[in-house]
Amino acid sequence: MKILFIGESWHIHMIHSKGFDSFTSSKYEEGADYLLSCLRQGNIDVDYMPAHIVQTRFPHTAEALACYDAIVISDIGSNTFLLQNRTFYNMDIIPDALQLIADYVAEGGGLLMIGGYLSFT
Repeated sequence: MKILFIGESWHIHMIHSKGFDSFTSSKYEEGADYLLSCLRQGNIDVDYMPAHIVQTRFPHTAEALACYDAIVISDIGSNTFLLQNRTFYNMDIIPDALQLIADYVAEGGGLLMIGGYLSFT
């Protein structure tokens, strides 16, 4: 079985204010390690696509998605799929990623949506 696991990553940007002084810090985190480890221990082939990678690497064709038995979407908002970099910055018209997923499922592909802070938006 081959799965495309999407999401479960985030960037944190903080502003620290101390009187008149302030500074910023940022960090990147992933929350999928345990689940990915369990899947891989079960001999499931997993391609992990962190949320920020969707912008440049999400498949743009049904054929590219067809190599997966299932797609797992975890804690990632719909705008990440709908406003990809090519559309947002260059106004390029590209295939609707959510429609590609819907078509993939209609053709028999599996889909698991795991809830999180940005899920189902």
